[in-house]
Amino acid sequence: MTSTWGAISSQGHGVRGLRTMSINRIGAHSLVFLSFFCTLSLSANCPCDCRGPPKVECPCSCTCEAGQQAVTQGNITSCAECGVDTYGDGNGPCAACPEHSTTNANRGQTFCICRSGFTYITDPVTNTAVSPLQCADINECQGNNNCHAQATCTNNIGLYACRCNPGWRGDGVSCNNINECTDNLQNCEKGPPAATCTDTMGSFTCSC
Repeated sequence: MTSTWGAISSQGHGVRGLRTMSINRIGAHSLVFLSFFCTLSLSANCPCDCRGPPKVECPCSCTCEAGQQAVTQGNITSCAECGVDTYGDGNGPCAACPEHSTTNANRGQTFCICRSGFTYITDPVTNTAVSPLQCADINECQGNNNCHAQATCTNNIGLYACRCNPGWRGDGVSCNNINECTDNLQNCEKGPPAATCTDTMGSFTCSC
């Protein structure tokens, strides 16, 4: 049996030059998400009606808060929150989060964070997240994972898998020695000559 696991990304950063923050500055192992849950009428000139007053060319211009975008329906332009896994600064349409990043199911966001199992790529000079955000796979097999000492860790994109080694049985997180002698998984008695099976950790031996 194999156990498959993901890793939690511990830091979140903005994209496209928007405001960023390091989770380490707030608290270890904390995930902080900034939300801007605004109504459609927060902006000074929203919603607007191109029929006036004053009458203007349709659609009328509308200034939105960060985390929103202008949406026109008929003659009315109003502000609407950016959807899940999209972000915006209020100056244009909401954009999709970069590959392997998310808003963690929140709406009205101004930035995205790397998904579980991924980490942000940093600028080697400034040691801060590159903009726009880029997320790289975390190789949990080279770092923290919960595979058993007698299991093999296999890294996959965004997650990893644990599989018990030959001679061991379990889900990869917990592995127990297989007694080949009592489970009849040995050929000692086939001979000739017949031999005595002795179980060892992860294997067995045959002795005459």
